[in-house]
Amino acid sequence: MRRICWVKWEKVCSAKRMEGQGVRHLRWFNECLLAEWSWALFNDHDSLWRQIIVSKYDGWRGLDEEVDKFVSLWWRDVQKVCGYVVP
Repeated sequence: MRRICWVKWEKVCSAKRMEGQGVRHLRWFNECLLAEWSWALFNDHDSLWRQIIVSKYDGWRGLDEEVDKFVSLWWRDVQKVCGYVVP
């Protein structure tokens, strides 16, 4: 009979050199990627990606504005990472 091997999530997410499994914590990883996107929005002025975001969401000015229910989930997550309160 096979049994489930219960392991703490902290142990699974710890590095292999610390006897963990080396699995990335997805919430932290996602927040890091969203922070990278927001950094690019503020600093990468010549990129096509930034021009599209500025035209769609009114750029960084749109980060602190309350958004309607039709805005993308990605934009709401970028607002959260930047520290703006999202409804």
